[in-house]
Amino acid sequence: LEYGFDRDALYLRVDAASPELLTRPGSILGVEFLRPAGLRLRLPLERGVLKPDLSVRDADAVQPLDFLGLRAAAGSVVEIRIPLGCLGLDPGESVELRLILQAGAAEELVRYPRLGPISLEIPTPGSAAWHWTA
Repeated sequence: LEYGFDRDALYLRVDAASPELLTRPGSILGVEFLRPAGLRLRLPLERGVLKPDLSVRDADAVQPLDFLGLRAAAGSVVEIRIPLGCLGLDPGESVELRLILQAGAAEELVRYPRLGPISLEIPTPGSAAWHWTA
């Protein structure tokens, strides 16, 4: 996983040890956010531009969200642009997430990281973190 920020978005680049995992028919890449809690992004993996499915789960239901600027593309890697506005967090706050690759709706193939979340700090303006990091 590589990530980067600009003033408007978080960018994720997902490479797989076995690239065929990202091109397997019916595969779905999920980005589950632990912070902000309940936010989930699902990407049915097909080559080309993808239609991300963003939702938030609360105590009662799952609500679909629609954000201008949410984009994704897939080939031998998957690239995702997530507008910071949909995260509802401010510079200096942390985003916590994990990636889940599924075969269809139920079978989990890969969870990254296996334990705990990935924690990324939203950089403040002028910070050196406004670039890609592995």
